[in-house]
Amino acid sequence: MTPQTDPPSGNAPTPKLPSVEELEATLADTRSAMTSTVDELVTRLHPATVAKDLKEDAFKRSQEAMNSVKDAVLGASETIVTTLDRASLGDERSKKIVYGVLAGAGVALALVVIKLIRR
Repeated sequence: MTPQTDPPSGNAPTPKLPSVEELEATLADTRSAMTSTVDELVTRLHPATVAKDLKEDAFKRSQEAMNSVKDAVLGASETIVTTLDRASLGDERSKKIVYGVLAGAGVALALVVIKLIRR
């Protein structure tokens, strides 16, 4: 037995169904958009593209790291020059720093010489 449905009331507007041409145009637009998306994904995920992107990212990060190291070295060199200037003018704290650094360098040099002699 088939259930009965009420016929549409006379007051409700009947929705306009798209024509075959409109459906085909919509389908063509959708196909074109999907093809474009798939082509872009293929390009993005191609091993050569991924490798190129990774290379560019690594280069950018190395440049940033190099700039950070350069800034740190420049800052340290300014501190060293200032400390040496103060030590040469007789500042006791600066003299102690310079003597401490020289002593540390002497110990490091002695350890290197001992290691070379033991070979």
